[in-house]
Amino acid sequence: MGHNLAIPLPPVPDSAEDHARWLHSALRYRMLVGVWSDDLHDRLTKHIDPARLGAWGGKDAADLSSNVFKSIATQLAVLYDRKPKLAHDLPADSLIGEGGAIDRSGLWSMMPRFSQNVIGIREMGMRVSFTEKHGLRYRAVSPSLLVCRADPERPDLPVTWQEARLRKKPDGTGWWWTWDVLSIEDEDAPVYRIVEVTSTGPGADLTEMYTGTADLSGDAYPFRRRDGRPILPAVLYHAENTGQLWDPYNWREVVDGSLQVAVLFSLWSHAVRQASWPQRYGVNVRVPGLDTVDIEGAGRRQRIPTDPTSLLLFESDGDFQPMLGQFQPGASVDVLLSSILSYEQRIAVWAGLNPSDIERSHAARSGYAVAITNSGKRAAQRKYSVTQGDGDTRLAMLSAILMNRAMGTSFPEGGYRIRYESVPKSAEERKSEREHVLALVEAGLMDLRSAFMEINPGTSPEDADKALREIQGVDDEATNGAPLPSLPTADNLQVTALNGAQVVSAQQIVQAVAARTLPRATGIEMLANFFSLPTSIAESIMGDVGSGFFVSPPE
Repeated sequence: MGHNLAIPLPPVPDSAEDHARWLHSALRYRMLVGVWSDDLHDRLTKHIDPARLGAWGGKDAADLSSNVFKSIATQLAVLYDRKPKLAHDLPADSLIGEGGAIDRSGLWSMMPRFSQNVIGIREMGMRVSFTEKHGLRYRAVSPSLLVCRADPERPDLPVTWQEARLRKKPDGTGWWWTWDVLSIEDEDAPVYRIVEVTSTGPGADLTEMYTGTADLSGDAYPFRRRDGRPILPAVLYHAENTGQLWDPYNWREVVDGSLQVAVLFSLWSHAVRQASWPQRYGVNVRVPGLDTVDIEGAGRRQRIPTDPTSLLLFESDGDFQPMLGQFQPGASVDVLLSSILSYEQRIAVWAGLNPSDIERSHAARSGYAVAITNSGKRAAQRKYSVTQGDGDTRLAMLSAILMNRAMGTSFPEGGYRIRYESVPKSAEERKSEREHVLALVEAGLMDLRSAFMEINPGTSPEDADKALREIQGVDDEATNGAPLPSLPTADNLQVTALNGAQVVSAQQIVQAVAARTLPRATGIEMLANFFSLPTSIAESIMGDVGSGFFVSPPE
């Protein structure tokens, strides 16, 4: 924002520790939203001599085509690719249900980008407001604009919230920075004020100017539970539970490495443009008609325009024998590119990724710089669902409290749950998982209820029993929901899961083997491959057919 003359630079926090945290978090934020060209140029000037950088193209030499840091954060932010489901034991559908107040607010459409920022910056704030006119509104806040203090009993939860917030001046003449100051550190004397930012700290009180009320602290504090306890109208999300309020420097290796990769790609782009062909030279010759030009940052140079149809004329430059020749290309761009791509994948390990979850470079070239497998994304989803799920349930609770306060509703003010939809599995992954689970059942190492729940994530034990009864053909009402005395075997579970057409096809394969028109081994392979059955189950279905039992073909 500093490049827009109409918008002033943000304030500087009092603490040197907060100031350093703000600077680094702001760098991460710029890299995540795509405004980091100045940061890359600064890195280039530290590594490249000014004259050489001028030959590369000066400020235009910065190559922004690779951002490993953003690539990894984006791919890991999969929690909200499908809308999650909030739930509560008490009625709250008009708040958390389909088409409820949270749905209408547009929260879930903004959460994929928000989650990317949480993972990349390691924390993000979310302010919540409610008005009868606009309903629930959510506003993301970067840690580079926050100063907070934590609850000593819960050092990861803030009890003060000081936010640098850009606001329009009341007279409409421009923009200025203000401090939103909120505190529930003393629950008997909560604070909410809006104050002017000055070079020496907080300035004039602007609360009435922006809220219409002169005093919103103490008894007038507006953000309270049903029982009167004050709350902060904001949630601080964490990428990991470190037991601390801030974790600003984790992944610093990834951020720094991403800038370094961008420097290397800038070198590669220069090599492709200027050093990927043989360099020609002449001794004791000169080219008539050379023009002398000034090149910014690189001094004066001589040049002559050419194209494939040009005829270059050389003339002797002395009494010695003229000579023309060439050097080999100044850079091997293929070798250089391969080295940079290997360096990119090395950076991904610093993000906590298992090397087995990173696609090989030949696959990565077609999409992301570092492509993460679906299994790696699911592992990340399980990891981040704990901390971000805590933030989401707190957000639901806060939304309920604000609506109850403003509208007189009676939504529950706690006890919310959230379930995220898993990253879909490929057909190969589903087949492998199914074979593994059925093998465990066959070996007696897993019961069928657990197997059904493993193959169908998110299924409750009761729903699993009900589904198994339907597969078995048992009337659920006749058993009053009681566990079946004899659950189906692993063989029957897989076979009865086939539809009618598949059963007929399987019978035709068995009949062909019995009639000697199909070898037994081929029939077993067809059962296994056509119906995704483990080989042991296909052999069990075939039984003695083809090895001791045959039928004579009809007359």
